[in-house]
Amino acid sequence: MSDNSMQINPVYIKSVELENYGPCKSFKYNFRFDDKGNPIPLILIGKNGSGKTIILSHIVNALITAKQMIYDNSEVEKGKVYKYRSSNYINSGSLYSYSRVEFTKDNSAVTEWQLIDKKEILIKNHNLNISNPEWMNIPNNETDYYLQRSTLLQQNI
Repeated sequence: MSDNSMQINPVYIKSVELENYGPCKSFKYNFRFDDKGNPIPLILIGKNGSGKTIILSHIVNALITAKQMIYDNSEVEKGKVYKYRSSNYINSGSLYSYSRVEFTKDNSAVTEWQLIDKKEILIKNHNLNISNPEWMNIPNNETDYYLQRSTLLQQNI
């Protein structure tokens, strides 16, 4: 899609989910919308180190990724993100971290997994069995996985 395309239907963030990511052991937020479909503003309040910036960084990464997928010319080089993806952010004592930012357009989403070891090792040594269907997408010999599922490229947004 060219950079001169007109936006027909606005795309909003539908939900943010983090698991075992930094101080966020389990976090899920479904954004609220008014009766006209407009988003209701959200203000994050919390103590230092409680995960506010981590939540925002996942939102920013998802927005950057979506823009890179939709437009030919983006300020951020394709494949690059705002906050570096790393297993260093896995919550202490956890075997993995998971994040997902979902958009209102056709359930488009950006998903990230970070593992402390290869998936096959975690399954074998820790009997790790995660019920999340996206877990099955991670190749057995990988320690991280980043997926952009989008129909935004296939249609005018």
